[in-house]
Amino acid sequence: MDVGQLMAEIEAAAVDASTEVGVILRKCLVLSARISLAELKTWAEHELSGYSEAVELPPYRVIAAEPRGYFIGGGMAGELQIPLTALPEKLRNRFHYLELRQSITNLEETVEAARRKGQGELNSQWPTEIVAMYCSRIYSNATCLAAWSEFSIGQVRGAVEAVRNRVLSFVLRLRDEIPELSAEKLRSADAMGNAKQIFNTVIMGNVSHWNAAGDTINISFRVEKGDWQQLAKVLSEAGVAAQDLEELRAAIDQEGTTEDVGFGSRVQAWIGRMVAKAADGSWDVSVGAAGQLIGVALGKFFGLSN
Repeated sequence: MDVGQLMAEIEAAAVDASTEVGVILRKCLVLSARISLAELKTWAEHELSGYSEAVELPPYRVIAAEPRGYFIGGGMAGELQIPLTALPEKLRNRFHYLELRQSITNLEETVEAARRKGQGELNSQWPTEIVAMYCSRIYSNATCLAAWSEFSIGQVRGAVEAVRNRVLSFVLRLRDEIPELSAEKLRSADAMGNAKQIFNTVIMGNVSHWNAAGDTINISFRVEKGDWQQLAKVLSEAGVAAQDLEELRAAIDQEGTTEDVGFGSRVQAWIGRMVAKAADGSWDVSVGAAGQLIGVALGKFFGLSN
């Protein structure tokens, strides 16, 4: 079977809602071997086997959940929402954002089991020591017997469908942008570069994910090399003022975006000023998050990171 036929099979499987996503991913493994695209192989293997704690998750595998608990006493008995402010700042993201590290098959089985039971919500239970330490001080004279992070089965289904949709978009883009598909054609330097760019844009989204509380900021973004509009949008959404953006644009215009050079002295000076603003509170973000956000966003803009 040639590459064109294999991609047609993947396309047909991705469109067919009855085809398990695991089947589609195994076909992607075959495709990755045919065209020597290591990034596709690694991603498909992670989706099939699950993501270890050491591996950064794609953004579609991080979902928001609602903290809730069962309280008794003080004239109440039942479920109530737990405000995030009841937890120390360093713990808030842990119980507000859940990471779906399971294999894609496990996620599909979870969705199917919930469908059979008629469940619309699932939960992740909190450790008893966290409940005892923080949750019984929330409501006056009420004891918290249990706490959990609640999320919808639709969010899990969304993560599964994100994989299916990204595979479909990938093969369609590959077919559109690299005519006369063949293994030999795709292994050429130019075609391989295009294939990697399509993968990073469509499958991974060229995205970084930052959490709001603590040392990071919750924002998912894509910045292509040299795309000022994308860079400005990311920084603006993170609270960078218009005047600061104008200063960054002027520094970049003066120094250029040569990949071999990296950040010039004017851009480095701008980064220093922004970190200082984070330190003195004039930019409402922690110093650690400021450095991470600016470093990753500018790294993508200058082509220094994927």
